[in-house]
Amino acid sequence: VGQTYGGKTGYDGYLVVRDKGGNLTLNKSVTYAADNQTDQLLAVTTAASGRYLAVGSRSTANDGAEGWVAEFNASGAIYKNFLVGGGTGTEMLQDVVKYNDSTYYAAGVNYSANPGGQGYGSGWLVKIDLTKSPYVAFQKTKIGFYFKGGFPPKPIYDTYNFMGIALSGGTIFVSGYTTDGSFGSNDGLIARYDLSGNLQTQKTYGSSGSDLFRRVAVYGSYVWAAGTVVNGINGNDGWLVKANQSNLTQLYYKAHGSTGYDEFRDIVPYGSGLVAVGRTYDAKSSRYRPWMVRTDSLGNLSANYTLDTNAQNRFLYGVAYNGYIAMCGETFTGSNYDAYSLVSTYAGKTTCP
Repeated sequence: VGQTYGGKTGYDGYLVVRDKGGNLTLNKSVTYAADNQTDQLLAVTTAASGRYLAVGSRSTANDGAEGWVAEFNASGAIYKNFLVGGGTGTEMLQDVVKYNDSTYYAAGVNYSANPGGQGYGSGWLVKIDLTKSPYVAFQKTKIGFYFKGGFPPKPIYDTYNFMGIALSGGTIFVSGYTTDGSFGSNDGLIARYDLSGNLQTQKTYGSSGSDLFRRVAVYGSYVWAAGTVVNGINGNDGWLVKANQSNLTQLYYKAHGSTGYDEFRDIVPYGSGLVAVGRTYDAKSSRYRPWMVRTDSLGNLSANYTLDTNAQNRFLYGVAYNGYIAMCGETFTGSNYDAYSLVSTYAGKTTCP
């Protein structure tokens, strides 16, 4: 899922389905409503009866944006199509995970719920129940603040942004960033919630710069997060952190990359380690390349692939594994951005363009 321009009404949500050989079986733009507002879908998971559930955002005439949820089948037929939020600021759902055929949890950022105003985001956790009316079972927001000296003391608010979500039994893990940390201007964040949306614990990680986690994954008794760390080994690097699920104690902190700007956008458990995808900077061509790495259980690289040397800038935004590794992203041709997807039979061997 993603966003396309020139669909029904300008910027629209975008649905693509490919089989494991890379053959395109669905290529369709979708909208919340037939108007000129901006729609985008940012994450997708499997749903009941061969369907899918995607989340994102939709701009509105009265405020910045609201969270958008769409359930659709492999032919692109829409079954559920609704908005979440409704505040006066920007609200965006950035990742989603399935609990059962009717229940899903989504993570995002809500700029309407933070008393600090439009410049301050709140971490946003939403439970979706497709058997209820309305479909939203709860919305929970996370903010931080402290009091600055003076009389009366003035509250200073912090930003939270939930960018990734994963489930392990009865526990929800979210990843993202916050200014409510102790390392730099933004710190990577992992937080653990129960299924009722109650915060159990959270921890921040990072360097003295502005760091973030885009995605989170769970496997066994561990939780992994991936993103970008500013003060890595070569400046801005792809960043992996592994922690215990129970108390979020950091077990390793790894930075990988080139001398340019590098980032991991998504991760998936693979063997005892991970496959992470994103982009890496190629200094020779002055372009970004799609980047995939495979790690062992300690975060050390066992494979490190730049997947093409094409003249375009290309990025990988998502990865999944079910016997095959599937990746998707975008490519810039010099005048247009296009969707870009490929399938690998194993990490590092691409079998279709």
